[in-house]
Amino acid sequence: MNQFITLARFDGIIHTRPNIRDIATILLSSLLFSFVHFDISLSVLLGHLFFGILMCLLYLTTKRLWLLVLVHGIYNIFAM
Repeated sequence: MNQFITLARFDGIIHTRPNIRDIATILLSSLLFSFVHFDISLSVLLGHLFFGILMCLLYLTTKRLWLLVLVHGIYNIFAM
């Protein structure tokens, strides 16, 4: 695990440690994403929450919005 973190820092994936504000922003936007996409049950809500967190982390590492649109579209194709 330590080797992964070192490699990720070297490659620029992890720039700094996230602060409380970053974590709160990720959780709030992921909660909003999961509530907007809420369908059936709590497990679906948690799945969308996890997907929202992954999308936030993807944006923070790449800073490319078009990539999020592409990933969301591919997710929708396979989820249906």
